[in-house]
Amino acid sequence: MLVSFLGKKAFPNSHLGLIMPIRDMSSDKTDIDQLVKKFEISTKEINLSSTLQNLKNLFSLKNQLAKIR
Repeated sequence: MLVSFLGKKAFPNSHLGLIMPIRDMSSDKTDIDQLVKKFEISTKEINLSSTLQNLKNLFSLKNQLAKIR
């Protein structure tokens, strides 16, 4: 989270995204909430499973199109 803090101070009009793996939502959520409050940052939960599947589908489609050409 130090990276996020420095990014916010150096580039206040920009956004910096960090991926923080969560093993146990009940315990990790407390840590995340403390960091959000301390550094005045916001969070967004992203389902990486669907995102990775969409990327896989995109590359599969790209490969299929390349074979047709």
